[in-house]
Amino acid sequence: MSSGLGLAPGETVTLLTAAGPQPVTVSGTVDGPGLWVADDVARAWTGACRSSAC
Repeated sequence: MSSGLGLAPGETVTLLTAAGPQPVTVSGTVDGPGLWVADDVARAWTGACRSSAC
C-alpha cells in the first residue's frame, strides 16, 4: 500500500474490487503508488474464474 495513504501496518482498510468490497490488513507500505497482493488473491478479486478449480 502506498505510504502516501497514511495507513500503517496492522491497520484494516476496505478495498473496492470487482468481487465487491474486501477488508484487508495492511502488512507494509512502499514509497510510491501501488497495491500488492498475492496472485491467488488478485485472481479471486477479479470476479472471474479461468479454471475448473473455482
